[in-house]
Amino acid sequence: MSEYRAPIKDALFALRHIGLRTVLAPAPAGEAALSELRAEVWPLLERLDGKRPLKGAISLTRLDEFEAAKTACALLFLGVVRKSEEASAGEEL
Repeated sequence: MSEYRAPIKDALFALRHIGLRTVLAPAPAGEAALSELRAEVWPLLERLDGKRPLKGAISLTRLDEFEAAKTACALLFLGVVRKSEEASAGEEL
């Protein structure tokens, strides 16, 4: 099984769209977009519960912070996750 690498090369690009304090939750329509990538993104996706910040979710995986942020950004763009309404108003990088 090959490791999924989100096609984002610049950390600042990803972090402009998604900060490490952003709280993400599965999006209702995201299941269809996820079918091919599930095994590759599952370690992070299962920890995006709509309550913990991205940085906390990443810390529960073996993923590199930059790669995980790129993956989360890609999941957000694909509609697999959405920014949680519980997210703090003071999102920072």
